[in-house]
Amino acid sequence: MKKLLGPRKFESKIIIAVCLFFILMAAFGYIPQANIFAKCVLARTLQAALQVYDPLNDKTKQSLLQEPSIPDNFIYRRENLDEILEAFDVTILDYKNPRLRASSFKFYYQAYNEPKLKRLSARYNLPQFIRNPDFSGFLALKDWLRQRYAHGLPPKGLTFYNFDALGLLSQNEKNSTLDCGAFSYTYVQCILSIGGQARIVLLHSEESRGHVVSEVWSNDWGKWIVVDVDHNLYYELNGIPLNALELHKAFIKEDYADIKIIRGPPLKKAERRCTLEEELSKYFYFAVRMRNDFFNKYPRWHYKGNLYTNCVQWTDEETPKLLQYVYATGAEDDLYWDLNKTAVYFRPDKDFAQNKILNVYLKTLAPNFQYFSVAFDGKKEQTCSPEIPWRLRPGLNCLKIFSRNQLGISGPKSRIKLVLK
Repeated sequence: MKKLLGPRKFESKIIIAVCLFFILMAAFGYIPQANIFAKCVLARTLQAALQVYDPLNDKTKQSLLQEPSIPDNFIYRRENLDEILEAFDVTILDYKNPRLRASSFKFYYQAYNEPKLKRLSARYNLPQFIRNPDFSGFLALKDWLRQRYAHGLPPKGLTFYNFDALGLLSQNEKNSTLDCGAFSYTYVQCILSIGGQARIVLLHSEESRGHVVSEVWSNDWGKWIVVDVDHNLYYELNGIPLNALELHKAFIKEDYADIKIIRGPPLKKAERRCTLEEELSKYFYFAVRMRNDFFNKYPRWHYKGNLYTNCVQWTDEETPKLLQYVYATGAEDDLYWDLNKTAVYFRPDKDFAQNKILNVYLKTLAPNFQYFSVAFDGKKEQTCSPEIPWRLRPGLNCLKIFSRNQLGISGPKSRIKLVLK
């Protein structure tokens, strides 16, 4: 028995070694038909190892957005606040107080003080695209980038796991070519350089045709919006710009007759235009890249540098999970979380009956957050801490709150109006 056991152990080691050899061969392209499967196995294995020990853990944490906790006994819901204030003859007149949707997955944001972001913004005068409303500026930036380059093959050696728009723009003269990936990643970093937020969305048709687009966060619209730089367009329904999930649902349900393609200015060289159905068919499957800190260099073996472990795919009854992605979700908040909005929480002071003071607590999910700004009763805005007192006076009382990031971009305003009899 012992004689048999030794050779069997040896044989098992040989089998494991051979399997690993073929996985590595496939992962590096020597067995094309097994490429995706092998890369997925390799990515999952490396990710599991990094859960035990990640040598880049401190660097990784710097890009995370910490969600603030709310102190005990603070109230958010209007009906709960109304029930308490009614006993003190206080009526809620207006309550523009958004719910902050948050993802259960981590997203890694590029820091505002990244030197290459500053050089990118200055070298190409990108602040010219900071406009009000913000989405009009984002579209103007899209047009600028698309007019600069034609559609075609990207530069040789271009990688997307550590993308560098500054290097790409400086090394490639106007009228050279970029593909959908290069356009999208460049656009994301340009948006970041002027204080906006954007991310990469990977698309797959049912026939496995791939495409890459960007989604920008618009403070004015209060949502993520698809911008397809390569195809020079975005989408609207009843005048409202759409995101990837909305386009996916419309295509799946075959309910897209009223969706409009809004194209940018004519290009210097005419290119083929896809029909609406052809464009939307690419949204059958889609996945969001859960980082935009591409100036932070990560090796390809790290889960942040690996496409398969750094994306979350949308799944539903019509769209099953694809093999290549480690993570998937059917919860909208996981992919469509809110940014820069301010949620206002309330707690009446213990002596509220006498002093009429409402303690206010502010919460936001704002990358590169700098401070909150508050205005009482239409007076001049002033910076404030997350927790402030609001003394109510007889008659109308108005509270206006918003966040501002390190580059001076203000988030959407929250507004509360109370009447004290």
